[in-house]
Amino acid sequence: MLDVFRKAGFAVAAEAFADRRYEPDGTLRSRKFEDALIRDPEKAARQALSMVERGVVIAFDGSEVLVDAQTLCIHGDTPGAPTIAETVAGTLRELSGLLEGLKPMLLTETLPSFAAELEELLKKEGHAGLAAQVSGLKIIDRCRCGDDFCASFYTERKPQGAYGAGHRCVELEPETGMLILDIVADKIVHVEVLYRHDIREKLLVSLP
Repeated sequence: MLDVFRKAGFAVAAEAFADRRYEPDGTLRSRKFEDALIRDPEKAARQALSMVERGVVIAFDGSEVLVDAQTLCIHGDTPGAPTIAETVAGTLRELSGLLEGLKPMLLTETLPSFAAELEELLKKEGHAGLAAQVSGLKIIDRCRCGDDFCASFYTERKPQGAYGAGHRCVELEPETGMLILDIVADKIVHVEVLYRHDIREKLLVSLP
């Protein structure tokens, strides 16, 4: 089918599936089997990453199947689809600097004024080591809590649960809104920004 449309002059993109198991022949495993769906977000993310990085998917029997795809699909009727989509997107954004054709979303490029503000606040309040990280921070994903006053974003992959050992918070005092950093092992992993509608609007455009 793809070849037919290519010969007809259409631009086409082959599709692969992050949340479906494959048969050794490259077809999708029938939904009559219990393992046809990948419900675990981390497993779906690993499958997506394998497709993007190596062009292969691991079939249900453990064999490798070549995949030539330009788009990834996550079915809306898969249980937990929003979480799966968020995890897959976060994984690919986190590694985007290593993947051809994908550009990391740097904080300094996406929100340059806020990046400068954050760096200055950290220096002012005695956090020179954290301030030095600002220029290299990547926006992995925005918070999707749904609150209209939230403009928070992740600079590392969102954990499945609590951050755990080594986690601490650094509360800063901006002139406008609220700003709290989540730090794990002395690394900025999440930036909680509240009541900053200018930042929220830019994030919504960059990360729909």
